[in-house]
Amino acid sequence: MSFGSRRQLVRSCRSGVTVTKVRGQWMVDQGDIDAEVAEHRAATAELEQITSDYRRKVLHGEAGSTMRATFGSYTVYADLHSSWRSDAKPWKESGANWFCSRCWQPGTLKHDKPECHTCSDWGSCGRDCTLSDVSFKACGTAMAM
Repeated sequence: MSFGSRRQLVRSCRSGVTVTKVRGQWMVDQGDIDAEVAEHRAATAELEQITSDYRRKVLHGEAGSTMRATFGSYTVYADLHSSWRSDAKPWKESGANWFCSRCWQPGTLKHDKPECHTCSDWGSCGRDCTLSDVSFKACGTAMAM
């Protein structure tokens, strides 16, 4: 069993808390509990650091990785990233925004793909399935989806 947050940048060797039953009572080792609390505190501090770095325009993670932050998360691509806000109202906005990782300007989105089966038959799939291209006029960066 484990509890709390896990770090994203440094992989912990902790495997959780071992729970055993001794004479009808469930028991845990206090050292395991202390280590899990320390891991959670380190993960919380790391989350704050990732958020602070993002605000200073510093990205963590390699291409294809998604990093959690206090505002939501961001996914790193080659020269751009998609930022997702967890406080977005799903009935009004998507919460997702595309930014160039070099100039940090918002992207221009092109929607040329046909809707997916879910969108065409039942409503929103929750993704931007018609997105075909993201480009940035300030620096010329572009990516086809």
